[in-house]
Amino acid sequence: MGRDAENQAGGFSFPDMRSGYEVSYSFSPQGPIGVVKETSLAELLQRYADILWEEGNHKYNVKAFIGELDEILFGARFATFSQDMLDRLIGALRKRGNSNATINRKMAALSKLLRKAYKMGDIHSLPEFRRQKRERDVCASWKLMKNKSCSGRSGTARNCICSSQYSWSTPAHASANPSPLNGMMFMKAE
Repeated sequence: MGRDAENQAGGFSFPDMRSGYEVSYSFSPQGPIGVVKETSLAELLQRYADILWEEGNHKYNVKAFIGELDEILFGARFATFSQDMLDRLIGALRKRGNSNATINRKMAALSKLLRKAYKMGDIHSLPEFRRQKRERDVCASWKLMKNKSCSGRSGTARNCICSSQYSWSTPAHASANPSPLNGMMFMKAE
């Protein structure tokens, strides 16, 4: 059977493969290089929100975060999300009165969205995301008393400098699913 195939192919001439025919592929360290069309945060969110986040309050919050960031950028279209764009976003959030913790939450959502877009080839590069330093809340009473124990009456946050002497508890009358700090009482730890 092998000889029959050779005899049948005998009439055909195959080109000499050494005659300069060459194919080369170019890859970057991240994968194949392709054409990237400009996009916006709103478009990326619409494309990937259902893949990245489950239905619920968290997804609702993420959509609000990304919507706010897209608004700050005036719906700008981009093929590369630059470090300058990220720095402008952080500066604008700070001017709006966002705490470092809030900025970190918004940047985490943005980072997740941009990483997915990058992996899918929708953008060229990613900026470096750095977490903002954690703030320590200092309650009004502590500020007034300077190094004396806190009275705990100022409605401070959980990470108050003087919180080592006080603890948070939920009173019995609070709802089953209280919102953050809803129904919380600042009480002297025993």
